[in-house]
Amino acid sequence: MVGDIEAMNLKVSSRRPSALAFAVACCVLSTESLAIGQKKFLIFGDKNVTYRTFKDASGRFELEYPTKDWSPFPTGGSAIAILARNDRTATVVIDLAHLTEPLAPSEIATNAQIEADSLKEQQPTAKDIKSEILDTKAGRASLIRYARTGANGPERVMHYSVAVGHDLYRVDAVVQEAALAKLEPIIMHMILSFKVPAGPASSKN
Repeated sequence: MVGDIEAMNLKVSSRRPSALAFAVACCVLSTESLAIGQKKFLIFGDKNVTYRTFKDASGRFELEYPTKDWSPFPTGGSAIAILARNDRTATVVIDLAHLTEPLAPSEIATNAQIEADSLKEQQPTAKDIKSEILDTKAGRASLIRYARTGANGPERVMHYSVAVGHDLYRVDAVVQEAALAKLEPIIMHMILSFKVPAGPASSKN
């Protein structure tokens, strides 16, 4: 097992999952860099949630986010997309790292362990860490959930990672504990809608 992890460490970029201390900017991302289409879904019995599709300007990925109360924001550092609630109670950050070679199916669980170990090193006060393997639109992926104390109090974090070829995508969602019951189903919908690559641009504006 130790040998497997050491080999995996050689594949994964030296950039580890961030501590998610992103300061979301005040101005929204220019609509010229987005291709947005609208779609309505029924999720977890809530008929009032309507989603639109965020497409990466380079066509690398897409995911759905609520049409109401959420906006894309300018990126910084290794983040390639940031979506956040307008009241800042939840933020979703997409990060991209590069692998020296693609992950084999048998290495996905090992990579999930590496991600969890890295999170523990970066955030030693994190607790209630739980990990699972999921089959998603982007492929077989890992999802790590944990609790921590942020600048505004208790938070819950959902750390999703999926390898597609030589690319390792990480979707990190942070939600204030007080809003978890309301926002977790929406966050999970966003994460599970993540798709690589993005689909063709909609013919409708």
